[in-house]
Amino acid sequence: MSPPLCRISPFVDIDFALRRQFNKSSHPQREIIVAALEGYDVVVQAATGFGKSLCFQLPAVINSGVTIVVSPLLSLMV
Repeated sequence: MSPPLCRISPFVDIDFALRRQFNKSSHPQREIIVAALEGYDVVVQAATGFGKSLCFQLPAVINSGVTIVVSPLLSLMV
């Protein structure tokens, strides 16, 4: 299986973008964010409070183009 097309510039500073846009100094889900920026399809199933929103918001801020997020928000539909 060939790797996906590389979408991230090797010179993008993820930590700078995180501080600038979200006023946060670090994010423990860095591996998920980097995978999304590299063009991989990413599926994250995690508990409330895990920090899922930054896992899709930060790549959307850094990348040009379209970011598609499928989130059922079942907890809010009850």
